[in-house]
Amino acid sequence: MTYRYGWLVPALLLSGQAAAQTGGSTSLADRDTVIVTATGVPQDADQVGQSITILDRDTLERRQTIILSDLLQTTPGVTATRNGGIGGLTSVRIRGAESDQTLVLIDGVRVNDPSSPGGGFNFASLATGGLERVEVLRGPGSVVWGSQALGGVVNVVTRTPSGAPTAYAQVEYGGQDTLSANAGASGSLGGLSAALSAGYLRSDGISSAASGTEEDGYRRYGGTARIGYEFAPGIGIDLRGYYADSRNEIDDDYPPPAYTIADSLAYGETQELYGYAGAYANLMDGRFRNRIAFTIGDINRDDF
Repeated sequence: MTYRYGWLVPALLLSGQAAAQTGGSTSLADRDTVIVTATGVPQDADQVGQSITILDRDTLERRQTIILSDLLQTTPGVTATRNGGIGGLTSVRIRGAESDQTLVLIDGVRVNDPSSPGGGFNFASLATGGLERVEVLRGPGSVVWGSQALGGVVNVVTRTPSGAPTAYAQVEYGGQDTLSANAGASGSLGGLSAALSAGYLRSDGISSAASGTEEDGYRRYGGTARIGYEFAPGIGIDLRGYYADSRNEIDDDYPPPAYTIADSLAYGETQELYGYAGAYANLMDGRFRNRIAFTIGDINRDDF
């Protein structure tokens, strides 16, 4: 099954340069923190009326959580459920709302899948390796974001370029023959800025069937990219991309008279691509600000 969409929109887009608050809800003590999820435009923390938790890069590295949904369920008011081990269908619910009432954004691109039941987003393959910041808005945000945000909003920001060129690499190994590797580089030179990251994850997993003995393995590789170029002060272009290719072994649901889930050789493959291309103008000391952008989401699923 393949799903694609795209549109051309003039908009004030989410700022990728916002500072981050580490965990917890916003407070008056965080006056210099910039929040972008609540209203869709940059805003100081003491001006935001909603309950927001921000997980910055330091928090993501300190917690050492590989899959984002495992980290989200440790934040107040958020529940994550997964069908089996790593790679199984994963849903995130905010304050008791359904998973399809949680709006998910990756670098400003809406990634909820309208071809899935209810239009919810599957968090199974969203790893933390290439992420810069995650913002969780708890409570109805439908006035700004539409009906998909009745429960809340999860805004994901990938690695962003800043300062002199730097590079990083990380490798972890653990139980169930689980291997996680991430590497990337970022920096700016003149008007050009870029941030690239790549990651690989594999695990033998566990059996999804309660009576099963066969391990249901998982494999994922992917990457993120952010490239910007400023032609003149306040005028430039912005390109962003996210890609993930995953393979997940599953246990089949057998028809009557069995009515059971048991070990099988079934597996599924998924390719996800989310992209953004835009041009912006910020002139006259910020009195003239405009942006035009094209976004695309492409999800391809195959079951064998």
